Amino acid sequence: MRLKDCIPEDMSNYGFISAPVVIRKPDSDWVKLKDNKIIPESFYRFYCNADYFSLDKIPKFLNDGNKILFPYLEYLTDGLALHFREAHELIKELKNILKEEYTPLKKIKGEKWDVAASLKSKRTFKYFIIALSALLDIFAEIVTLILIEQNKKVTVGKTSIKSLLSSMKKQSNSESQIITLREELIKRFCDEVIVEFEGKDNEKDWFELFSLYRNKITHFSTNMYPRMSLHDKNGNFYDFLPNHWPYITESYINFHFENKKKTHEPIEQFFYEKFIHQDIVEYSEGLYKKIFRIIDKGFEILCIAYLKFKDYDLFEDALNGLNKNSKKFNFKYFNE
Repeated sequence: MRLKDCIPEDMSNYGFISAPVVIRKPDSDWVKLKDNKIIPESFYRFYCNADYFSLDKIPKFLNDGNKILFPYLEYLTDGLALHFREAHELIKELKNILKEEYTPLKKIKGEKWDVAASLKSKRTFKYFIIALSALLDIFAEIVTLILIEQNKKVTVGKTSIKSLLSSMKKQSNSESQIITLREELIKRFCDEVIVEFEGKDNEKDWFELFSLYRNKITHFSTNMYPRMSLHDKNGNFYDFLPNHWPYITESYINFHFENKKKTHEPIEQFFYEKFIHQDIVEYSEGLYKKIFRIIDKGFEILCIAYLKFKDYDLFEDALNGLNKNSKKFNFKYFNE
């Protein structure tokens, strides 16, 4: 079907159907997400502070005259809620699929397994990592829109969580004698939110490892991170992920005819040094809770910022950034 086949020559008698533009109560889906604790309470409060994104309630600092910034913030907010729901569902799905995977014990006992479970679990984990990555990048874009003064590294329309972290640290180190409200909130954001990305003790490098998983799984494949399946004393198997890249299992193989013998660390040391110390389910749950907590803390500050900035003049730098990063292409359709 082509676009021209759906557009009549005379459209004078045609109308368009859209969602309500004037809203006076929270959407039922948002209420369910909040009640089921799928989204942070502070995030739901932000949605309410924005008057459910009713188009007649645009605050002054987002009122550009063309209804661009406010709806854009709504799209971001809806996207964040969507990825929270996806991540929540994918964890449940991952747990169930892993129970159906093959194990040597199932074969010995004559138990059934799903031959496609391994592929399904890898795919689900990939989507889970992508969903969490999207959560952080959308969160970063919202923070940039409301809190950050635009610069070369962060600008509305193309902010990533990594560029936000770098910019936030620099802005928080300002030696200005006069502290503006925006600078005060940025300082608090750094003290309460950015610090969560640093990681201490057992959580050291958590964000760097997560970013590595995301990049390699997305651009290459889940096979870039071969899992190691180990069982406990009861014969229950658990999958463990490597803590580095590349992890090449073949590099540990010695053939009898090779002249040069390879020496490796003891097997126990190998496991402790080459893999994270919790199975893929515990890791996924811990990662989800970590990012959930970060975004919850962030929206506590964003709620304050939104209400404080309501009567500020238009954030022109945010509008300029979005306009600058707007894209349009000439593609119409593929030739048959």
